Amino acid sequence: MSDRNVEAVRRSLDAFNRADVEALMEDCTEDFLFLPARSALYGGYRGEAGLRRFFEDNAETFEVFTARFDEIHAAGDRVVAIGSVRIRPLGDGPEAEIPTAMVYTFEAGKAVRGEDFREREAALRAAGFDA
Repeated sequence: MSDRNVEAVRRSLDAFNRADVEALMEDCTEDFLFLPARSALYGGYRGEAGLRRFFEDNAETFEVFTARFDEIHAAGDRVVAIGSVRIRPLGDGPEAEIPTAMVYTFEAGKAVRGEDFREREAALRAAGFDA
């Protein structure tokens, strides 16, 4: 099952970078909970409506918002994806690369949760790896 979960994360990354909510939801449960780094301040995004709100929020703030994963590790019902998010604010702001370290939790082949721990070691520990 973990190979399928890794493939689902790869498909989801592609859909994320296109802001394609329908494609994202194909590999998620209806009540999927997305917890990006900013969720500590603004809360999480749940289900299709939540993901739409996430991309609407991004469109109001960023000209560029894409992710890249350099490492993907399977751990049973979890997948750790480590890389960076590239952002450029609307207007004349500078482009930046921000570390991301996502942990996706799967049930019955569908993602139920995606949480950004920002730090590689923290994400690996959360997924049960020795970091």
